[in-house]
Amino acid sequence: MFSKVYSTTITGITAYVVTVEVDVGRGLPVFDMGGYLSTEVKEAKERVRIALRNSGYEQKPRRITVNISPADIHKYGTGFDLPIAIGVLAASGVIPKEALASVMFIGELSLQGEIRSVPGVLSMVLAGREAGISTFFMSPAVAGEALLCENVTVYAPKTLGELVEYLLGHSPMAPAKRREAGE
Repeated sequence: MFSKVYSTTITGITAYVVTVEVDVGRGLPVFDMGGYLSTEVKEAKERVRIALRNSGYEQKPRRITVNISPADIHKYGTGFDLPIAIGVLAASGVIPKEALASVMFIGELSLQGEIRSVPGVLSMVLAGREAGISTFFMSPAVAGEALLCENVTVYAPKTLGELVEYLLGHSPMAPAKRREAGE
């Protein structure tokens, strides 16, 4: 099955919206990734596989192919862990694809499934908003930075499991709130 998830990358000081396409199917068990990726991005496959398992989403041995496009933009950093994990779960039929429409996922994953912050979130959210995305999921540590951008909704789950439960409609989650001066 196929899924598509939105995320961003920063090249220099410019953020670009990217599409994380994931296909999970039959074949020899392998986890392939493509799309002009840096070493940190290529290493995501092991972080994602272990974070999924430790969050209770053990994957059957399948052929997993991830493409992060457009291919002409070099992708850096660890912020693709979360969108790749969500894409794998959607392509595996765990998360309904409708829950992924017009939302963006940004974040690194610990091996236990904790969502970690990445630098440059404000630029990433601004690029996403410019592309028509208004809902973002990221680490609680950077939600305040993201909320400096007007007219967006930011959710800040602590773990992959918490996020998946929300996307499945099993658990409520309030959007992050902007802190006012003095709070």
